[in-house]
Amino acid sequence: MRLAALTLLALLLLGCVALRSFDEIRRAAPAGDFVRVGGQLVHAEQVGEGEPVVLLHGFGASAYSWRQVIPALAQGHRVVAIDLNGFGYTQRPRSRESYTREGQAKLVLDTLDALGIARAHIVGHSYGGGITLYLAARHPERFRSMVLVDSSAPTYANDRRSRAAALRPLDALYARTVALRPGAIRKALLRSFWDDSKVTPELVQAYADRLAVEGVGAA
Repeated sequence: MRLAALTLLALLLLGCVALRSFDEIRRAAPAGDFVRVGGQLVHAEQVGEGEPVVLLHGFGASAYSWRQVIPALAQGHRVVAIDLNGFGYTQRPRSRESYTREGQAKLVLDTLDALGIARAHIVGHSYGGGITLYLAARHPERFRSMVLVDSSAPTYANDRRSRAAALRPLDALYARTVALRPGAIRKALLRSFWDDSKVTPELVQAYADRLAVEGVGAA
């Protein structure tokens, strides 16, 4: 029995998706896209000038998911697309609190403070919409307007995090053997797109590159 369990574990480990180190990501991404917030480097793509517009992505996504929206918004605004904790190229913190609704909201506010932005328009999609609602309710003085795109409820971030935390010892193994595989990412994207032809190998790889980052076990 013990031998069988060890064999199964070995096979799972052999099938694990390789994770990119944060140092590798920092060298590859434009230096100007990182904002130091305390001891953490937050990835925030910034384009354009004018009144600030903050973009918060959905679960499993990143600033990359706004790539076709940013150019139009940047024609008259300063666009800031933030990678939330656990996603994209933002450095993964170790504390569990960072991944709660409150932790994500703090990340957004601290990033805005670091960028010298006192008030901004804010746009949130899905999971990011729940964070947006929470921010607007708790800190209305920081936001000029709010736009929700297929938003979750403000409690969603904590509900999902609580379920994941209950299985924390298995989280990293599941992520690296199942969830982060290109096939699994492709299936998730196909459920999100009306036009399947948009889910290209390049798109799948772009999402995978921004998810398979060291620290995924904590996230």
